Amino acid sequence: MTGYHAWVFPFIFLVFHFNCLLKSDWSWKLETRMLGALLLFWVMEDWLWFVCNPSFGMSRFTPASIPWHKHWVLGMPVDYIVIGLPGLGMIF
Repeated sequence: MTGYHAWVFPFIFLVFHFNCLLKSDWSWKLETRMLGALLLFWVMEDWLWFVCNPSFGMSRFTPASIPWHKHWVLGMPVDYIVIGLPGLGMIF
């Protein structure tokens, strides 16, 4: 984990909770939805980082080019499924 990650993780967490803080409106249902949206955000952010990065792009979105994502299935890192599906379930 880098200094960037140590800063951005709590910042984005607060951004997703900002509306709740402004309105002083909180419930477990709302918290679950916010956390689900946050999980989906991180999956989309990671994927878009690769796709929009000139050093990668879709053509290099492969296990050989991205060694820090160790396990892949269906052409994507397993982390996307493990994080994204629960996030999607938490929203609905």
